Amino acid sequence: MKDILINNDLLEEIRISRNTRKWEYAKVDRIVDIGYTHEYLLANRRVDDVIKESYIKSIKEIYRVEEWERFTDVEKNDITKNCSLLIEGALHNRINLWVKIGTLLEYKEEQNLNNKYNYFLDLKPYFKSYANSFASGYNTFLDVVVKPYSLFENNKEEASLIIFKFITNAQSKKLFVSSYKGLKFSCKNGEHEIECDISDGLNEGFLYKAWAIIFIESELFLPLFQNYLNDNKRDIKDNLKINQIALKYFYEKRVVTRENCNSEIVKFGHTSGEKLYQKFTYYSSRANRKGIPSNCTAKKLQNKIKLIESVIRILPDDCKKQAIDEVGILKIIAEEKNY
Repeated sequence: MKDILINNDLLEEIRISRNTRKWEYAKVDRIVDIGYTHEYLLANRRVDDVIKESYIKSIKEIYRVEEWERFTDVEKNDITKNCSLLIEGALHNRINLWVKIGTLLEYKEEQNLNNKYNYFLDLKPYFKSYANSFASGYNTFLDVVVKPYSLFENNKEEASLIIFKFITNAQSKKLFVSSYKGLKFSCKNGEHEIECDISDGLNEGFLYKAWAIIFIESELFLPLFQNYLNDNKRDIKDNLKINQIALKYFYEKRVVTRENCNSEIVKFGHTSGEKLYQKFTYYSSRANRKGIPSNCTAKKLQNKIKLIESVIRILPDDCKKQAIDEVGILKIIAEEKNY
């Protein structure tokens, strides 16, 4: 393992680096052969864009909205090719490792641990434990997660349903690429230690193998992803608030009038077309979108920023630029005014 200093610079490098291979240590055997890594499969298999976008969406969450939109297609492609870090032979999801290092730095600061866990080498016992449990999860995924729940042997359709249920955690709101769990700590007799949680690496190994199978059997899983995303879009649409709908229509260059407001609002499960019309008229004013709220407080300004950011996430890509620019102005104002 390379002797890398653990600090905020490393944390930021893990977040934004487009070359995660710099952390690899060639003397340790890989648990996942290169031909079965997510990066290789995404680059060399015919993975449908719907599945690919669902996977990449998890990576995008580590970037601010305006950061991601500024990346060129080549830069985004580089990020996709570097979504995992190889440590002690095991693969670590980039965001998962970022969360872990972040919790370590926070804990060190809280407990004033200036002389402990300063380098990657200091984390070797944790990384070795993680690698062992990751290997177990990756190699036993089918036997532990799939086969016990299969009624019919060698039935790919049935297995695909079980695997898809696993990556959604039997929920309808989110696809899981990683569990994004921080490190756990214990303190005995004044000695602080990182706990080696076997379930951490085990579950990451399960998830890694599940997505590898999905990439290999893309055509088999495609209908499941399409149905899931369509259901999710309906859920998002039904849960939008009127001010979000009004901003969405404005940025999409659509018009809300008194004539069409009632027919438009019922599409989102609301009844008051008049409220939609009033909000749309309000947000059609540049000052109301980009200006400081009246009787401004830090909370009011941050709520305004969060509102526009929530709308950016549901806008088509070709409608995002104006919203990103405007939320950027609000963030500059917040920084200048110390909000």
